[in-house]
Amino acid sequence: MVIQSRGHCIAGDNLGSHSIGGFTENFSHSQYFFRYCEIIRREFQSDDPNVCGPQRNAESYDPAVGDLLYKLE
Repeated sequence: MVIQSRGHCIAGDNLGSHSIGGFTENFSHSQYFFRYCEIIRREFQSDDPNVCGPQRNAESYDPAVGDLLYKLE
């Protein structure tokens, strides 16, 4: 007997969610450390406590991967 299932959501802390999603697990040294927006550490640590970066979405994914692949060459 085969039972199929799908994951709908994952509940976990920030480190566990980053690990499962393949994101960075080193929050103290990485430049892009937040999985929901593209804010960099220097901007996040500015004097403005309400600073937000551009939201990550499907349209921003391909260019980000292209940049990464270019840097790895």
